[in-house]
Amino acid sequence: MRYRIGSQSPLQKAKTFYETVEVLLLQGAAYIIFCYFTTKKNIINSSDIFIGF
Repeated sequence: MRYRIGSQSPLQKAKTFYETVEVLLLQGAAYIIFCYFTTKKNIINSSDIFIGF
């Protein structure tokens, strides 16, 4: 297959895709941990967490 000049190669696209997924997973994990601890301590109701974000 030929690619236009300036377009990303499949390897670069895959790398960018996995970096994006990695960031999303880290953000998701941080959010889940935050929700878990705030719910465990009963500082914030779960409804307040969803309104706050």
